[in-house]
Amino acid sequence: MSPKHPLGWRLLAVLVVVGAPTALGIWLLVHIRELFWACLDGLLEPWGQTATLGIGLYVLVQIFEHRIDRLPWQPPYFFEEGLELVGAIYMFVGLAARQREVTIAAGGRWPDRSGV
Repeated sequence: MSPKHPLGWRLLAVLVVVGAPTALGIWLLVHIRELFWACLDGLLEPWGQTATLGIGLYVLVQIFEHRIDRLPWQPPYFFEEGLELVGAIYMFVGLAARQREVTIAAGGRWPDRSGV
């Protein structure tokens, strides 16, 4: 960081760049067991399995990105972007299903749009 910038702006930059990740890391360390069991509970639910499938597909596409892009019989980036889109759709569907389940479990009504 340039010393030409005022000290207040430099301190704000340090607070954002260092402070926020540090606070998040400390919170994660304090709640690691709780997060671990919540993740395992989520994997036992259909919405958790769907979201995990999407995350897994997305990670696999990122790992094999260069090999997928070099397939000679496809337009550039076609399969990579298509598979990322499919992974994102799976993640969205899983998380939307979780939201529906949480709303119904809390006693709320989920809008029925079948008659519309």
